[in-house]
Amino acid sequence: MPGDFVIWPAMGLMGGESATIPAVFLSDRVLLYLVVTVVFLFCLVFAFALSTVAFRFRNRLRERRWSRLESVWRPLLLEITSPHARPEAEAAGRLRVHLLWKHVRRQDIPHFLAYVARLAGRLRGEAKSVLIEIAQPFLDDLARRWKRSAPEGRAEAVRILGALGLPAHSDAVVEALDDASPLVAMVAARALMRSGNARYARAVLHTLHRFETWSAGFLASMLAAAGPEAGAELRSQLANPDNPDWTRAVFADTLGQLRDTQAADVAATVLAREKGRDLRGACLRLLGAVGQTRHLPAVRAVCGSADFVVRTHAVAALGRLGEEADVEPLRVALSDRSPWVALQAAWGLKRLKATDLLARVAASSHPRAELVRQVLSGAAS
Repeated sequence: MPGDFVIWPAMGLMGGESATIPAVFLSDRVLLYLVVTVVFLFCLVFAFALSTVAFRFRNRLRERRWSRLESVWRPLLLEITSPHARPEAEAAGRLRVHLLWKHVRRQDIPHFLAYVARLAGRLRGEAKSVLIEIAQPFLDDLARRWKRSAPEGRAEAVRILGALGLPAHSDAVVEALDDASPLVAMVAARALMRSGNARYARAVLHTLHRFETWSAGFLASMLAAAGPEAGAELRSQLANPDNPDWTRAVFADTLGQLRDTQAADVAATVLAREKGRDLRGACLRLLGAVGQTRHLPAVRAVCGSADFVVRTHAVAALGRLGEEADVEPLRVALSDRSPWVALQAAWGLKRLKATDLLARVAASSHPRAELVRQVLSGAAS
């Protein structure tokens, strides 16, 4: 009835059963918020899904376009770099190069250079020189504009300049060693060292401190790519006490990879003066690789080091360089509390042809008898 409709809310306000009506209104509002939130999240997920599909579609279109361009460039490049094309007239060769350039539009230059750089990495000699010559007209602009990109773009530009633009654009690549992005700096360092030109070694070695978090083995391999001509600079940096121990250890490992025999004297001197574990270990590895019998006193002096890592490297070097007089110290090292030291001692004795001694130990109740048996069988390494 109309009268009841007017009185009913009032009763709720006075504490009757209708007092739950505001809670109903509240629950409706919460439900509305939930519906709006769900709809918003659905729209957000839909937008993400749509953008992912659009991104994949765009990438596929770009890949197809690049494949189409490469299918045009590839036969022209192979024809130009073919050894059968070299005896032909120079004018005909220039004509083919100009024909190739006409198939490279301005917006395609970055991909063209990346493709040529990738192809140049697989070639050697005159064919690679021809590719580098083909890329030259496009490199000047890249050298001027490389710093305007994001880090990934800068890294790619530096990689291309390093592969195709040295030594003409070496200034840009050397400048990239100081780039704010460690990735760009590392790409520049690798490009400079891979060029095989030792004159870039000094610039790279002076920025090595930026790569402290990188693998020491990776850094040593990268530096070794410069070749034996970098040996003098590496020896100088290894001997320099102002350099951090970890960089000097990398230099020592690099010299070991290069089999730089002149570095053994430097390593022996550093070993006698320095106390850092990593540096001493690297010097001992270097001595084990390129040392001579005159370096044995430096090695023997640290075989009793309190640091088991240094002892391990020292015993390993002693086993490689040692003489008959070193059989007894190596026999004693078999009982070292470190199994790594004992393992290197066993291998050292095997290299020194002390197989009778090892056979007696293997047949005894010696704590390292099992280890010695594995060394004799070649199972342990």
